[in-house]
Amino acid sequence: MRVFFKIFRFVLPIIFLVIYALTAQRGVAWQDSGIYQWRILYRDFVGVNDLSSAHPGYILLTRFLCGLMSAYMDVDLPFAVNLCSALWMGLALCVFQRIVFSLTRSDFASILATLTFGGAHMVWWLATITEIYPLSLFLLACETLCAVSVLQSKKLGWAFLLLPFFAGLGFAVHNLALLSLPSVVAVMVYVGFIRDSGRGDGSKMYGFFDTVEFLLKYIFVWCCGASPVLVLICREYLGGTPIGIVILRTLFGAYGDEVMGLSGVSWKLTMVNLAIASISFLMPAWIIFALDLRKAFAAFRFGWRKRIDVVYIFALFVIHAIFFVRYRIADQALFLLPTLFFATLLASLRFESICRKRLVVALTVASAVLAPVIINGILHIGPIESRILAGRGRLLPYRDELRYWAIPWKHNEYSAELFAEDVIEKMDAMSGKKLFADTTSAPPIMLRLSERRELWEFYTPWNDNLGFVSSAKNGETVFAISPIDGYCPKEALKSGNVLPLFTP
Repeated sequence: MRVFFKIFRFVLPIIFLVIYALTAQRGVAWQDSGIYQWRILYRDFVGVNDLSSAHPGYILLTRFLCGLMSAYMDVDLPFAVNLCSALWMGLALCVFQRIVFSLTRSDFASILATLTFGGAHMVWWLATITEIYPLSLFLLACETLCAVSVLQSKKLGWAFLLLPFFAGLGFAVHNLALLSLPSVVAVMVYVGFIRDSGRGDGSKMYGFFDTVEFLLKYIFVWCCGASPVLVLICREYLGGTPIGIVILRTLFGAYGDEVMGLSGVSWKLTMVNLAIASISFLMPAWIIFALDLRKAFAAFRFGWRKRIDVVYIFALFVIHAIFFVRYRIADQALFLLPTLFFATLLASLRFESICRKRLVVALTVASAVLAPVIINGILHIGPIESRILAGRGRLLPYRDELRYWAIPWKHNEYSAELFAEDVIEKMDAMSGKKLFADTTSAPPIMLRLSERRELWEFYTPWNDNLGFVSSAKNGETVFAISPIDGYCPKEALKSGNVLPLFTP
């Protein structure tokens, strides 16, 4: 059985990569996913909002992979971008299982941890659609592996040099990487200046010139990784924007209050997000770990001085968990990934002591598939479904809101594609008319409309809506996907001339 576990440990991430690719969404997507597909199509490295949501590293790397897929596989770009998420998540799992083995030296713990994390609802969900978080997680995993390797080794090798590079590249992909930057700096200072090994040749780096050399070298490496976003920052500053404003726009953007924990999002929506996040913990390993939590805490309490690598993992878990709970936005559940990542690493330390290993593995696989299906079925029970949907401001045609969030696999999710086709067909029949679509519904229409000649005028929150508003005020009949407050310009709604394109 040990030989089987050893072989299966290496094969498992590849199996997950294939599963993610086979279940990836095939076409255009809603909301942010559709916006990223649009930006990748047109090589838009700046985006429509502040620098905090530019994510140039993601656009650059994903565009490169999509170019390869278009050239050699003839894959439609929206599907290619979704496949990139599957690839990033598969690579993240490869690094993840290597970290687990470094921490536990157990093939079984690596397998169970990879199954628990890779089969988790939010991990699978994000691996099948266009999103930044799979690539962000991959870079965070590489950064963590480098840190663990440095802390476990007595010599400074490539891991010590790559650690700031992955931290910088992570920042170029998503600001979430800044949460781990203090821990990365702490590791480098501890290893470079405090630990006895010094450079690895017996000498210590306490001299002035050694210190300057150390700082300049690793700041340079971090800047190389962060160069995609640093280029945008320099361009903004050289364009005349004060450096203080540039820094605020880069770090916080439009989400300053949310980052500081002062969100205006309703607690009801927060509870919905936490409920979605909780699906990822419906695995037998978490139940077993919860029952063993007292022993796990005692082991950590009395042995933490000997396991500085575990202390590093625990510190990052606490940082990301606090941020996740405080960061109350409309799609808060999507930020669960780093917290779940570090939580599973910590739990894996107790997996080797589990009895009936084959049974636990089988139950974990079954839970990954059955838990979302059962939850989806419960949510679609008449009274429950009616009560949940009644609280929503609007519903979109073709989109089953409950199924969209409950089911992680998206290969049979064509709602955005069907929606875009129907919108274009309806508007073509009314040549010359005007249509407004909100941030959720606009991206799939934009992507499919870009492939053809426009027979009508299309307005979104990111372009000049003056023509749409003026026509409505002048008595002309105009259309909107959702002619209600928050999803359509207020001035146009006041005119009374905005009609829904779809019958409610």
